[in-house]
Amino acid sequence: MKSVYLPGPRAPKTATDAYARTDLTADMAGLESAPCDPLILAVRLDGHPLKGLTARVDWRLGGRLSKLVVENQVPNHAPLLLPPFALLPCGRLLLWRVGVVTAYEMAQKVEQMGFGIPGLCPVDFAFTAFDVDAAFEGRVILYGGALSNDYRPLRI
Repeated sequence: MKSVYLPGPRAPKTATDAYARTDLTADMAGLESAPCDPLILAVRLDGHPLKGLTARVDWRLGGRLSKLVVENQVPNHAPLLLPPFALLPCGRLLLWRVGVVTAYEMAQKVEQMGFGIPGLCPVDFAFTAFDVDAAFEGRVILYGGALSNDYRPLRI
């Protein structure tokens, strides 16, 4: 796996100083140990509450993300870019609706936008860490979705 750990308060534009890391948790401790820019968060617009890493970030921001969802300010078919928040150890936030894109399409859009090293929790999007790592060609930070801790549905 090519997931990266980036030292420092903000993620640099390149991964040349990055070190392989597979033990990042999908919480504030994981974000603090490996900041990213942007942090891609999963948003469900079907009335269900925010979950996973998105819920933890929303809690840290005092419900600002939930307010955006309730006020229908998150687009259905495109991501919503938010500026960096002083309360978070990452760069900008990119809110993306679950089920709108595949991991590969997400990677293409993020690359077209010219961001640095993005970070996301694959489980929040119902992606596997393998799919995300391949789509971003290793230039991604995976929180809570390391290959050794990949959450896959059991097929019986």
